[in-house]
Order: sequence, then structure tokens, then C-alpha cells
Amino acid sequence: MPGPGAHRLRGLRQSQTAGEAAGTTQAAARRGSGAGQGVRAQLLRADGQAGAVRSAASPAGHPWNGGRRDHRSGRRRGEGAKESMSFEEGAALPISYLTAYLMLFRMTNLTPGKSVLVHMAAGGVGTAATQLCQTVPDVTVFGTASSSKHDFITQNGVTHAIDYRTRDYVEEIRKISPKGVDIVLDPLGGADTQKGFGLLKAFGSLVIFGAANCVTGQKRSLMALVKVWYNQLSFNALKLMQTNKAVCGFHLSYLDDENISACMTSLLQLYAEGKLKPIIDSRFHFEEVTDAMRRMHERQNVGKVILLPEPKTQNDTTTKK
Repeated sequence: MPGPGAHRLRGLRQSQTAGEAAGTTQAAARRGSGAGQGVRAQLLRADGQAGAVRSAASPAGHPWNGGRRDHRSGRRRGEGAKESMSFEEGAALPISYLTAYLMLFRMTNLTPGKSVLVHMAAGGVGTAATQLCQTVPDVTVFGTASSSKHDFITQNGVTHAIDYRTRDYVEEIRKISPKGVDIVLDPLGGADTQKGFGLLKAFGSLVIFGAANCVTGQKRSLMALVKVWYNQLSFNALKLMQTNKAVCGFHLSYLDDENISACMTSLLQLYAEGKLKPIIDSRFHFEEVTDAMRRMHERQNVGKVILLPEPKTQNDTTTKK
């Protein structure tokens, strides 16, 4: 159930594990806490607490204004967005694009002429990061993905697509850029973190934001977990000082509302300008959540997997890709 000041949504588009949603407000949880009934809203639960809504995009005279209310203080911040944003796009945008934006522009300060390695370039964060790189002139994007996804990630903005299953991406990058890259976004962990650090140029930055190598197939593997832990990058402060490189850790759940709100404003503006377009891979009803999770764990998705709250009808053939 929604917490104090939150909204119940009709037509909710939400991933329970991701904590993001979009829909139409059905009722305010308390008097004076929201914009009322029948409002198109965009929500983000970034603190990992069940039912705790961290942000809501509610209108101030515009259907997708993106005005954000801090439910603890009652403050609202206006954030412009296009009326044409669908519920699916509204649910797909917050976590992936906030993660990519904060890593690229707050942690690493992406500037013109830089080069970026984006692992899992066909995934939610990968597609978001690639699109955000295109908002900065002359940025080179190296993207890893299976060969079947290369056409898609290239169309999305990847400069050099690399098949991580059949090629050594370190060697492939060195062939094109012998000195390496300026930024590595690492959702993998283990040996790939060490490879990413080794690929950095002087003054480069490695951002660690996941450990996908712990997951093999449909569930976590103890052997994979041990392997990731054993191969994890380790060094002391003096060694790091001698490399002239930076290592950062990122986790959206541990950021406060102020940081999230400011970045959502920028993201919604970029969407309004047509520079960002959330990629929807597939849609599943809640009763199909097992299929949705399997699709992600087997890395079949290209973009975001969306859950639909409406019960599936007998003739419904539109929910899957």
C-alpha cells in the first residue's frame, strides 16, 4: 500500500523489483497531499522499502508536467515533460536513466571528446547511457552485447559494438583506442572490474554499479558468487594514487530526494527535446512475472521489461515483444 502522501494508481505500470511506475492517480492517501484523482503520474521507489514512494510526477496544469512532491515536506518541484509520454515510457525512464545520468554527469563528468565503455549495452541502463552519451558532442561509445543485438545498439548510438561472447573486448578496444577509454560503466563485477580498471586512460574513471556476473541463467549461482568475490578488484590507497585513475561506486537507493529531483528535471527536459527515448523490450502481466524475470536473467531483453497490472485477457497477444 502507498505510504503517507503517496497516491494509489489506476493503470499502474510497475516493476516490483525496480521500484518505478507510471499510471493515473486513483486517490490521494491523505488530504492535501497530492493533485487529486485522475492525474497521470510517474513514481520512483528508490529506497528499497515496500510501498515507499520516493517521487511522484504530478501535473501543475500539464498532463505530464513532472512536478515532484517531497512527501515529507510537501514541497513540489516542476519538471517539464512531453504529454506524449506513455505509461510504459514513464515506468521505464526513472531508474535506468537516473542511474546512467548520475554516473555519466555527476560521478565522471562526461565532456566532449571522451570515450565510454558501456557493458550490457542492450539493457535498460545500457540503452539509457548510450542515449545520454549522444547529448554530448564527439563521444565515442564502446558497447558490449551479443551479436544478435549489434544492429539495435548501433542504431541506439553505440560507436563500436563488441560481441563479448566471442571476442575479448579489451583486445577489441585496444585495437581501436590503444590508450583505452576515459570512462567504464561496470555492472558486472569480478574479473571484468579488473579489466575495466586496466582499460582506463590517465584521469579515467571506473564506476561500479552492479555484480551481474553473480547471476548465471535463471538464478544466482554460489560458484559464480565465489568467483566474482575472488576476482574482485583490490588495491590500497597508495597504489590508486600512483595510477592517476578514479574508482567510484554507485547505488541509486542510497541517494536523497534532492539529488534525484534535480536529475529528473534534466531527464524530463531531454525527453521533451526528443533526445531520449526509453526502449521497451516487452510487456508482461503480473501473473507472467516468472516469464519476465526469466527473460531478463537469460539476457534476452533489448531495453526494459515492463509489468502490466491488468489481468491478461484470453485474446491478449500484445503484452510480449
